[in-house]
Amino acid sequence: MLLLGAGSTVMYQLAMKGVGLGVAEHSTTLARPVDRLRTTLTYVYVMVLGSAEEKAQIARLV
Repeated sequence: MLLLGAGSTVMYQLAMKGVGLGVAEHSTTLARPVDRLRTTLTYVYVMVLGSAEEKAQIARLV
C-alpha cells in the first residue's frame, strides 16, 4: 500500500524544473533502474519496519 502512489508522486516531482534537472544530472535511475529500485525499497523498508539503530545507520548512507 505504501508504494501505490509512488508513480504519480515521482512524475509530479520530475515535472518541477529544479527536481527534474537534479535527477537528470545526478541520478542513476535511467542507467541502473533495478539497482535504484532495490536501494529505494531497502530504504523504505528500514524506515517503516527497522529499529532505531537501523534507521540511523541507513540515514547516514543517504
